[in-house]
Amino acid sequence: MSDAPSPSPTERVPPIVHLLGHAIAREPHVAVHYLLRGEEWLLRGQAERARADFLRARELAAQSLARSDWGYINQAYCDRAEAGLRQCEQRMPSVAATAESAFEAGSSDF
Repeated sequence: MSDAPSPSPTERVPPIVHLLGHAIAREPHVAVHYLLRGEEWLLRGQAERARADFLRARELAAQSLARSDWGYINQAYCDRAEAGLRQCEQRMPSVAATAESAFEAGSSDF
């Protein structure tokens, strides 16, 4: 399940985001669903939602990478999630500061 904030009842969710939400509900262990939804949220200026999806995509892809013979696919998902997270940090200054502090403290959360 994603930690992305839920849209308010009055907020119109783009059809592709809605479809990806259904895909996540059916297959919550598939990294690419979160990755694609994160990219869509980012395109729409929803950096907080995008960040939550990129974090989940990265986590799932890394898990799959560790146990798969087809690692290059999951590595590509990890790389795209990392790129998305960097874009989120540029759009969310407080996230960038938190990530930098966590990195300096040796945390692996970022």
